[in-house]
Amino acid sequence: MTQATTHAPLTWRILLGYALPALPVAALSIPLGVLLQNYYGEDLGLGLSAVAIALFIARLCIFVVDPLVGWLSDHVAFPLIPGRRRPWILLGTLLAMVAVWQLLLPSSPPPLWQFTLWATLAYIGIEFIEVPHSAWTPDLAKSYNDRSLLNTFRTGGIILGTLISFMLIAIFPTVAEQISALGIGLAIGFPLCVSLGLSLTPDRAPDPPPANSLRQSWTTALRNGPFWRLALAYGVNALANVLPPTLLLTFVRYNLGLEDNTVGSILFVYFVAAMLGTPFWFWVSRRVGKHRAWCIAMLTACPIFAFAPVLPAGEAGFYGFLVISFLTGLTLGADLTLPQSIQADVVDLDELRAGRSRAGSFYAYWSMTTALAVATGGLVGPLLIKGFGFVESAPVQTQSALWAIAGGYALLPIVLKIIAISLSWRFPITATKQAQIQRILTTRRGRLPHAL
Repeated sequence: MTQATTHAPLTWRILLGYALPALPVAALSIPLGVLLQNYYGEDLGLGLSAVAIALFIARLCIFVVDPLVGWLSDHVAFPLIPGRRRPWILLGTLLAMVAVWQLLLPSSPPPLWQFTLWATLAYIGIEFIEVPHSAWTPDLAKSYNDRSLLNTFRTGGIILGTLISFMLIAIFPTVAEQISALGIGLAIGFPLCVSLGLSLTPDRAPDPPPANSLRQSWTTALRNGPFWRLALAYGVNALANVLPPTLLLTFVRYNLGLEDNTVGSILFVYFVAAMLGTPFWFWVSRRVGKHRAWCIAMLTACPIFAFAPVLPAGEAGFYGFLVISFLTGLTLGADLTLPQSIQADVVDLDELRAGRSRAGSFYAYWSMTTALAVATGGLVGPLLIKGFGFVESAPVQTQSALWAIAGGYALLPIVLKIIAISLSWRFPITATKQAQIQRILTTRRGRLPHAL
């Protein structure tokens, strides 16, 4: 059965506008996920484990913020700023810019409690951007494949923002200079990209909140089997994805014996490959389905990544690691694009059962799942290597510590990805099923679906 729903096509204006806010958010995620832990923990002397715990605490705020911002973006209008998603993205941008100034451009190194405060504000700002922005997908695109196309452009924005970050990292030799350069770039890029993106993307007024809508959204979610299946696979895969960047600088320093400035080159190659590979995964998803394409991408990355622990130190290890980074980078676009698109299909199922769209609330739940995985990975990585004898700032590490770094960086993520594949391979919402749901929703609304 083919998709028979009729809807306005996605225009270049919408595709570009939807992609732009992802650039600065991705660029901010690089220092938060890759640089700050080692810089504040080792270089500024706050302690690697202490900073890991501080970042874990900061990420926990998401479990309070996400349900709130999801509900707000579905049901609450903001004074003077029209739209359903737009006002909350603007608020998140303001919060993120304050955090950028304090974390990346501080007048003096903050104590641990202040670092925790500003990191918390950074994550709150990101969530006020990410949840409404992600929830825009089912508003803007109604068909199975259009949602993948929309998120392919969003992934392009994520990767481009990341590449710009690593270009800055590659230019400057020290981590302190890299962080300052990123801070200046974000102070300019956040207002520019977000304001332009929001001006290009159509938005509509929020729906009035029904009685007990926040409680009822949880009740409906509990009965939504595809939601929980996707959320679990998404969270497990997110944990697999966060362990490597958490331990990347440590792996490069001690296992490969390379200077810190090589990290920028390695990650630049990785994300260039991701940019090249993203359109391919959109093409694959149109032919085998989104969930199968995602599984194939994860399955492809696993055997390639398994070679990282046996790389030699020195120049040979550097070039071998570049090859691994390029090949695994080719699969990253599927991770960034396809689950977001599948989530929109699950929102359709919720609307079918609940009688109204609650995309903001549902994307908030997925964001919480990801946050738990990210927080866990950011804590597990450093504690794992410490448990095997890793000594901060030591010029030489024990063999057990080196194997723990390599295992946490590459082998544990492979195991987690295999679990995610097993959960996703037979995902029940296919293109045919999604088209059937859309036809029922269209009949119920008494009109044809449209983009906005």
